[in-house]
Amino acid sequence: MRSGSWFGEISKSLQHGLFADKVILALAKAQRDRDGVIPQNDQELFRRAADFLKDAISGYEWIENPSFNSASAKHASLFGQVVRAFSVASAPEDFINQLRKLESTAESLADGEKPGNDEVTILREFFVSHSAAEMERADELFETPKFGSREVVGFGKS
Repeated sequence: MRSGSWFGEISKSLQHGLFADKVILALAKAQRDRDGVIPQNDQELFRRAADFLKDAISGYEWIENPSFNSASAKHASLFGQVVRAFSVASAPEDFINQLRKLESTAESLADGEKPGNDEVTILREFFVSHSAAEMERADELFETPKFGSREVVGFGKS
């Protein structure tokens, strides 16, 4: 039997990975589309992407003004996801500035504006990394030994 939180964790990880995949596809459409019109349903998806990034930034800023509630827990969790998605280590201010640029690009797309191709590519690469990180997280959770198994106790399988 797995711990009680296992199903919730795996569900969240799969949900976040699916969300990232949807954003990746919408960004690919936005880059490929020559007329510059972003469909309403994609604008709504980009709004969710911008909110995701804004909440992750709030998770970082929480350190300066800590409070414990459901919003701060969500923000801290999203910040952890963003950290896992970035493959390049950087100074905290550079990291947050990168997140703000990503958020700005997502906001522009959510407003129906088409930013430069480079900005869209960078946002898409972030969500590709985010999707891969969530897939790795789900794999880790599936490989986690079941509660009470001999592997957890340290004796290995008999």
